[in-house]
Amino acid sequence: MPAGVSNAYAQVICTPECPCTATGVPISACAPVPTPTPTPTPTPTPTPTPSNPLQINVNTADFTLNASGGYTSSYMSITCAGDSDTLPFQSLPCIFGGNSISVASPQPTPTGGFGHAFIYLYPDQGIGLGSLNTISFDLNAQALSLVGTGTNVTAGVEVQLISGSTLVGLPQTVFLNSSPEHMIFDVTGIFEVNGINASASGYGLSFKILQLVEGMDVTIPELTVSNIVLTYSGIDLSVAKLTLTKPDGSPLGVSPTGLTLISPDSPFFLAAVKVSGTGFDASDTRIATVTLQVGQQLLTSSLPLAWIAGGGGSSMVYFETQLPAGVTSGLLPIVATVSPGNPFGEANFSNNTASTEVQVVGSSFDLAISPPVITKPDGSPLGVSPTGQTLIPPDAPFFLAAVKVNGTGFDTNDTRIATVTLQVGQQLLTSSLPLAWIAGSGGNSTVYFEAHLSPGAIGIQTITAIVDPGNVLQEADSSNNTASTQVQVVAPYKLVASVNGVQVPDGSGLKYPLAPSNIRAFGDGVVPGLSTPVVVSCIDTTTGNAATGCYFQLHMDRDTSAGASDGGHKHRGGTFGRQPFEFNETDQTFPLDTPMSVDQDGKALFYTPPEAAGDLVLTIKGWSDSSRSTSLDPVAPITFQIGVNGLTALPASNVYRLTGVYPNTSINPNSQYHPGNHYLSADGLKILDLVASMFTTFQATLGVNDASLEKGGVFDLGLNWQSPHGLHRLGNGVDVDLCAESTIDNNPFETATDGCPNAWIRVPQDRFLKLCKELGGFKVPEPQLHCEFSVNPEDL
Repeated sequence: MPAGVSNAYAQVICTPECPCTATGVPISACAPVPTPTPTPTPTPTPTPTPSNPLQINVNTADFTLNASGGYTSSYMSITCAGDSDTLPFQSLPCIFGGNSISVASPQPTPTGGFGHAFIYLYPDQGIGLGSLNTISFDLNAQALSLVGTGTNVTAGVEVQLISGSTLVGLPQTVFLNSSPEHMIFDVTGIFEVNGINASASGYGLSFKILQLVEGMDVTIPELTVSNIVLTYSGIDLSVAKLTLTKPDGSPLGVSPTGLTLISPDSPFFLAAVKVSGTGFDASDTRIATVTLQVGQQLLTSSLPLAWIAGGGGSSMVYFETQLPAGVTSGLLPIVATVSPGNPFGEANFSNNTASTEVQVVGSSFDLAISPPVITKPDGSPLGVSPTGQTLIPPDAPFFLAAVKVNGTGFDTNDTRIATVTLQVGQQLLTSSLPLAWIAGSGGNSTVYFEAHLSPGAIGIQTITAIVDPGNVLQEADSSNNTASTQVQVVAPYKLVASVNGVQVPDGSGLKYPLAPSNIRAFGDGVVPGLSTPVVVSCIDTTTGNAATGCYFQLHMDRDTSAGASDGGHKHRGGTFGRQPFEFNETDQTFPLDTPMSVDQDGKALFYTPPEAAGDLVLTIKGWSDSSRSTSLDPVAPITFQIGVNGLTALPASNVYRLTGVYPNTSINPNSQYHPGNHYLSADGLKILDLVASMFTTFQATLGVNDASLEKGGVFDLGLNWQSPHGLHRLGNGVDVDLCAESTIDNNPFETATDGCPNAWIRVPQDRFLKLCKELGGFKVPEPQLHCEFSVNPEDL
């Protein structure tokens, strides 16, 4: 090298005492010229450590020698090796001491060149290094020895992170000059991996020892890597559950050892794979792969991570599959895997797989059962209900259930025995049926059970027969091993009821209109309305004759079903007084909620309607005896439609005003409870002629106040289901306000002393009462103007 010329790695100056010759001199013979201090390489800013770092502590018992000559821990395998530019790849020992891994350096060739020392980290099964975000380490080479002759000596160390054969990140290099003879250098490295996909060979940390001078030997006896820290990403996927069912989701058969049973002649079965995941949210655009391995058959599906996050951390993947061709018997493994190959670099890959085994059974053996046939103990038929169920009296001592069992795939030499069960309520009956009997009788045999009903059983009951419960005999198809039938247990007695001679039909019930009881117009008390007879009888269901001994109880409530009438009352009893169910509180002729017995001719009660209108529902329930242990079917509901028929709402008009109900309930708070107060009968509508005549005469609109509620009956201003306001129950009378609103200026009938507001007039009572009488009405002796039609108040 010419004098004064420097290379890219060091500077050498030739002098008379130390000439630069073609052959060169030993570098130790010349006094070295101080080498300028190299510019320090900036230390990379450390990456923040995620919350789940994995520290490789090589000073623990986790590392043991493995068969391949390297070492292994509970997380990964570690292998050491080296090569040079002329030597082949060679195995080198890994030396562990302290918190470090050391590897001896390979020797370079005498003519110069470079050698490599490698430390490889391999992921163990279940731990994917593809989950790495960061690898950090310290690199230390002790006592770097430079041996040989020459004038220019340079050595360096280059660090690279390699995934398989792929370079990850940029190399980091430190170079040394020729003085001193023994040198020590340190390299600290941090590599950002960003979840690079793990390859089959895992990750390797490659530490390259470089010798870059010609004709020199460089020996680094040992390369040590310490303080290795691996940090992982937070994503984790798992197969939480693998379930096998029939295509419709119903369960498959189960063997005695708990294995799912599948027949090769079954067309399909359904595999439901539940995938759970964390470390991502619903905005994640990545897609996971889910596979199902059935023997040699591999099915694949795609599952967006956003679906898992949006499903609260889990999502279902369904595979409709069938057994591989040629699989006819034996055990078959089925394996579900999410994200095979760990492309997302999960910290824990061991939970990405779930597996199960199924028992494949031959298709020739099969048992089947028919619905039980229910008869009398002697085999004669029982009655049948209108809906087709067999009728069984609850007091019948026994009935006979005949269960027919079919079978194929065996012969009369078969020694196995099938179990047949019959479930009747809480009662379970069991019988044994040899398969040889089925084969000997042409493929079917009948098992008979003599059973009885549970005490108090009434109504529809299900009777279920099962052959080979639990599929102990491992059939091809266990779905046909269960069959049921329904029977109707009829009560020994039946309650029937009639209202005023009209029988209450089953099912639909009866709607019966009644007029409300009369309220006295003046004075206290009520004039009872017509009492309606309600007769409850008891019928023997076997003979159809009347019987005694039944008990029944009445209950009444307001009808709140759609379309039911509340009579215009928007209030209920309990808050504003008693509910309008009985004629009055002391009337005991129609007792409610009290058990009563039925005579031979029935029990006759008389219902007197209340004074308030509205729909009331009467329910009647019963028992077969005084102990009330056996319930009878209740009588269909009876609806008493209390009200006055033929009432019509008074229409709006420009010749009168409808008053008495105010949208602003602060004026009249009670108006919200009777919002419809202008209903009239045909006679009551004569008030239209009266107010029209008054308007023509006085040019003022009368205020038409209370008439009747929409169904008539008591108009309880006090919200207590009682009078006063007794004349407002039939729609025959109307109250009129004392002041009328003038429709013209300077109305001649307006006076300053009439007690009415300005521009209003005092209604002339004599004129009003005269018109009322001309129309067939009667004067009502009360302070306000009230015209009553059809009925003379004096007769009330």
